[in-house]
Amino acid sequence: MEEISKVYLEECQPEQAEVIIKEALQLLDQQDEGMLRAKLYRLLGIVFHEKNNRNEGYYFLRMSHDLLKRIYANREANISHQLLLLSLQDRKMNYEDYKSFIK
Repeated sequence: MEEISKVYLEECQPEQAEVIIKEALQLLDQQDEGMLRAKLYRLLGIVFHEKNNRNEGYYFLRMSHDLLKRIYANREANISHQLLLLSLQDRKMNYEDYKSFIK
């Protein structure tokens, strides 16, 4: 579902990506996988930024970063941290920004 949401973001359909991400998060309530949850939070942060909801975007990027730090996933936490810093700038973030950090 993570990959499906990325396809929707590639196609500039953040609403569809949001639906898929939220569904995936609900499925994780049944069996928790911290790394996947954090990645989905990060994607949801990007979705909210694309929808011009910077506060929600920052919130989910922060949740991603904090969770990744707790599970000692330093590389992924660094990606979320860089996106957090970028989100504080006065410009709209989008999926291309996200892709530049996950190479």
